[in-house]
Amino acid sequence: MILGATLLSDRKLYSIPIGLKALIDAPEVESLYVNVETDVPALYANVEMMLAQSGKSYAIDYWSIHQSNRDWRPAYDQDPKRLQGICTGRNMALEYALFPGFSHLLFIDSDVYPHPGSIQKVIDVRKSIAGGLVPGRGAHSGVFYLFGERERVGSVSRCAHGTCGFMLIARSVYEVLRFRTGPHPVTRGTWLSEDPCYAADAEFMKLSDGWWIDREAVADHIDNPLHPLTEDEAINDYFT
Repeated sequence: MILGATLLSDRKLYSIPIGLKALIDAPEVESLYVNVETDVPALYANVEMMLAQSGKSYAIDYWSIHQSNRDWRPAYDQDPKRLQGICTGRNMALEYALFPGFSHLLFIDSDVYPHPGSIQKVIDVRKSIAGGLVPGRGAHSGVFYLFGERERVGSVSRCAHGTCGFMLIARSVYEVLRFRTGPHPVTRGTWLSEDPCYAADAEFMKLSDGWWIDREAVADHIDNPLHPLTEDEAINDYFT
């Protein structure tokens, strides 16, 4: 059974109906998990309505690092804070996916919408870590998240890593491995965000032989229409 998961946050309120709708509409996804990082749960009343009307079993978690401990203050700049929240949300999804019956966890980020048939194409890759082809958004719209290609078999590429925004993980991987940011497991001087870190850790632990991406499993990456991603923000988002 495939559990579909998405992460929502106040930072991307515009994207609420995008990724979640893709999971609801996907016949391959039998159950839903929604993780909401927010200080104002009432902003997500429409999410609860969408889930209740989906016809699928579901769970929703609300959390806020600020409400959990108001005396705690992050000591880092914006990018590490953002990644900390993302890792927390993804790991909460992994914990839920440990319930009996789930064989795979499918992450579709809130601002990602796979084209019809793309989810099935990723499933058909039949690898422990697989994904679809996702472009950047805004200033990164001409770049696809397929990094370090090693080989290509038909439309499928084995690469160093893709994006967790459209990612299928087998239970054999996620029941062992959690998301983090930090040093590469081998080249310790290299600092990684959660996407390449998960891939590198999985290979280091021999849980996968790479991140397999079907380049025909295409998705749209929807930018904020009121504040498109700028080049400076893109650099800070992905390279700091």
